[in-house]
Amino acid sequence: MTPKNTYLLFLGVVAMRLSAQTPVTSNAPDVSDEAITLSEFSVSAAQTEGWRTTNTLSGTRVNTDLMTLPKPITVLTSEFLEDIGATSLVDAMNYVTSVAATAPDNPVFGLNEFSVRGFRSRRHYKDGNVQVNTVLADAAAFERIEVLKGPSSILAGAASPGGVINYITKKPLKKPRNRLDVTIGDNHLYRGVLDSTGPITGDGRVAYRLVAVYEDKKSWQEYVDSTKYVLHPVLSWRILPETIYTVNYNKTVSKGRSGSFDPARFDQTGWRDDLPWSYNPHGPDTRLERDYMEHNHELQHRFNDSLSARVVFSYQENGIIDVRPTWQNERYLDAANTLLGRNPTTGQATWDSDQNEFWGYQASLIGKLRYAGLNHTFNLGAERYELYRERVRFDKLAGLAVVDVTTRAPLRLDFPNGFTTLNSGGRDNKEVREGLYLLNIVDGFNKKFTALAGVRFDRGRGRDQRPNAAPSFSNEDATTYTGGLSWSPIARFTAYATYSESFFPQIGSTFDGTPYMPEIGEGIDVGVRTILLNGRASLNVGVFDMDRTNLLRADPANPGFNVQSGLETSRGFEVESQLALLDNLDTFVGYGYTEAFVAGTGTTLQEVPRHTIRVMTKYTFQRGVLKNVSVRAGATHESDKQGNVPRFNVPGFTRFDVGFSYRARIGGVDTNYSFQIFNLTDERYHPGYRFKAAPREWRFSCGLTF
Repeated sequence: MTPKNTYLLFLGVVAMRLSAQTPVTSNAPDVSDEAITLSEFSVSAAQTEGWRTTNTLSGTRVNTDLMTLPKPITVLTSEFLEDIGATSLVDAMNYVTSVAATAPDNPVFGLNEFSVRGFRSRRHYKDGNVQVNTVLADAAAFERIEVLKGPSSILAGAASPGGVINYITKKPLKKPRNRLDVTIGDNHLYRGVLDSTGPITGDGRVAYRLVAVYEDKKSWQEYVDSTKYVLHPVLSWRILPETIYTVNYNKTVSKGRSGSFDPARFDQTGWRDDLPWSYNPHGPDTRLERDYMEHNHELQHRFNDSLSARVVFSYQENGIIDVRPTWQNERYLDAANTLLGRNPTTGQATWDSDQNEFWGYQASLIGKLRYAGLNHTFNLGAERYELYRERVRFDKLAGLAVVDVTTRAPLRLDFPNGFTTLNSGGRDNKEVREGLYLLNIVDGFNKKFTALAGVRFDRGRGRDQRPNAAPSFSNEDATTYTGGLSWSPIARFTAYATYSESFFPQIGSTFDGTPYMPEIGEGIDVGVRTILLNGRASLNVGVFDMDRTNLLRADPANPGFNVQSGLETSRGFEVESQLALLDNLDTFVGYGYTEAFVAGTGTTLQEVPRHTIRVMTKYTFQRGVLKNVSVRAGATHESDKQGNVPRFNVPGFTRFDVGFSYRARIGGVDTNYSFQIFNLTDERYHPGYRFKAAPREWRFSCGLTF
């Protein structure tokens, strides 16, 4: 029996064993299915219905009403993630307005790189905690995803001014529930997911959640395959009625062969289509291994109705081994930055070992008080994290074949002498950051106004050691602010305006030894939220204007060094609407317009589509022979993007996804059968200038809930 079949059999046996010990329950959430947590720190099932939700955690780290919060947030619920067939962050972000994935979805190589409102999202967050590696994040463990747009360093700390992606994981539930999903699909896809939860003790004070994933897949691209294992257990213990301890563990291992950066698919006229879409000049000898381990410990305590506290400790380990070919003349440019025709070129190879360790500490005090006739909800917090990265890279410059894309000859990695040349890309660095923040939400202005104000102080220290070079150090402080006001003159209507700031540390120094200052971002958001048609429709409209400064640019006088200069601007507007015009019809529509450019030059930023359109709709038959059958259709469109050199654009694309599902109760077990087709029209497109997207693919899934 193959390893994948063994693993799938194991999941099935565990699920059957669990079903024999627990009563049959419905898969539909209800109020009694709330997670084992305090209400300040969790959005309950009662606050989420299908694709719609009324509350959020990301904007303030406190359970907050979305309608009155003066911050733009997009929330993807668990049902929406299931309906779009999401297995990764890339799948989910395909349906978020003003967000564009710039790298493909690959369990091994996928970089989970996104531009949010024109600026690259450098770090992602899980349950509000910084993640060292999000490549391996699997949607099976997600309860929801919240995208907080605009500068958000008040709570997120070091972050991109574009926004923060925070995925919230599944928590133990009060009622037992077990679900087993098995998926097969194109390119020899085999995927199994076990999601089990319920109480451990008879009094329900101790509860668990276990998510286990196995995935094995080949690829539409030559010489690409991957295998992934995920084990994600969570244990919650209500020590006292108002005290809860939760431990969260994640072990993810992914191995396989990666795809090509595809440098050989363009010439002076743009994209070349004379090569098969599946062509991979990397050849069969690549190797990529990722091993990720994380455990989080969280203690929540409610002192009284007005004061609660939370303490979190997080530890992460991330190891990567990457063996792949590269090209000495990868982008084929002349002196005028004109793209040249493709020619055979000498290849080289790199062996890359990257090891990361992360320690994170977080403490917050949530309080409510009445002062000066107003209601105040404050969040006072302190954070510290340490990130250590050791990277070793060796080159193999001799003894390699020549790659000729005109004959589709792959580059074979022949290593008679091993990797002997230490590459300057190797490095050893350490980053330590400490932060203190205060956020206050004020309401009570005639019950029509809500104000938000916050300040954060950060101190950072860093060391960067490169081969054959003296270490560089950084010691930087940053103070960021936010302020916002929302106005609700009538029920179900809110207008808001927000100013916010962000920072991102930059380790290193200029040629003269001056340490880099942190990158600084600031932005303004103005918008309205309204609920229409007796709650059957919501409409969010907003405009934004953001800048970031202290950017690193190549030093023209000193090759190999950088200077800090320049200003980048991003501005635009967004429209999002959720519609439930019929009891059995759900629709999401979003449009984003983004202008992102270098101030003073007008140069468009790389890989930023000016237009993004997201549409998803689902219809569920409620009677007749098609009762409990759902039909889904989605579309995502991005306009063309600036590539890596002037006069070179990445063409825009429109992708369609469709799906069908059927729910039934068979033998006391809730079953769900789903069939999905991604990229229905077989659109051939590039999400970014470096990568190709997958052609048409299909998946069939069977889910059992007991």
